Amino acid sequence: MKQNLHFNELPMDIVLEILGQLPMEDILRVRQVCRRLCQASYQRSVWVSAYERSRLLLPEGPLSSQSSFQLEALMIRATKIERNWTSPRPAVFTQRRFPLELPTYDFGANIISGRFLQLVRNNGISWYDLDSSDIGTAVLTYSCPTVLPMYEHLHYQVNANGEGPDSVWVAFLSRSHFPPKIIILKVDLSAKKGYKVECHEEIPGGNITKIKIGFDWLLPVKEFTSPDEPMELFHIPSRSVVYLPMHHRAQHLSDLNCMNYAIAPGFLVLTFVLKNETLFDTYTLPRQLEPYSSGRLIRSHSGVYPHGISNIQVVESATPLERHQSIH
Repeated sequence: MKQNLHFNELPMDIVLEILGQLPMEDILRVRQVCRRLCQASYQRSVWVSAYERSRLLLPEGPLSSQSSFQLEALMIRATKIERNWTSPRPAVFTQRRFPLELPTYDFGANIISGRFLQLVRNNGISWYDLDSSDIGTAVLTYSCPTVLPMYEHLHYQVNANGEGPDSVWVAFLSRSHFPPKIIILKVDLSAKKGYKVECHEEIPGGNITKIKIGFDWLLPVKEFTSPDEPMELFHIPSRSVVYLPMHHRAQHLSDLNCMNYAIAPGFLVLTFVLKNETLFDTYTLPRQLEPYSSGRLIRSHSGVYPHGISNIQVVESATPLERHQSIH
């Protein structure tokens, strides 16, 4: 006699595959059915599948750095926008203005993760939640009367140490020291965990012209006294330093204006722009570093592009393998 198969005996892989084929609204509704379906509906593989099949107006993705909660939030927001556009009586969204008066000069501002305003002034750095009803009150402040609010000397990176979009590295040049120092903050913008900011590390910042940061690496670009001086690349989580040679075409300080840099997963790309061509050098970044270790990077690729390129930008995209490696 054939036995009936109960739902609780159904393998979880099949449950996740079924949920991934449902519309977003149905994925949310199954959370009210039973605990097993509720838990399954939060798995990242479900939202990756729903995101890939969706016809909504969504940002490029899903990315390997996006959690199931982020993908769900993006789809919910896109659904609300779609309904508002197609409604015969669309809702009118209230326009809000930032209530604080800002100076004309000597301040910097960034939007982090599409939600938090990072405001840098001479007395320190503040973060404001733009989704809050009280956007004029900072959720977090780091007092530092020596911060230099200039674009070239202040950068941030989300997903610090792979801990999600609420975890942020913020690096800036402090002018109180001689020689100056680069201060690296670790900022937690999660309301559930409690907003926190702490100084992660201070590194020498003398003769800095700009700062580059990405994928947990920080590159301080400095003036040099000799083209034989190596460049330093700082791995933020392990506080380690590795070195790479200055580009062979950089012989004078003015040549720094011809150099651009991009930090990608596993690689550092360095370009040198000439009048009619761009020279490319790529260095492989180490996968694991011991704290305070040092070494020299090895150039893995080089090439020439037959046009001048003013800037390069890294755009992250997840591979199919990466999309299914992580289940939250």
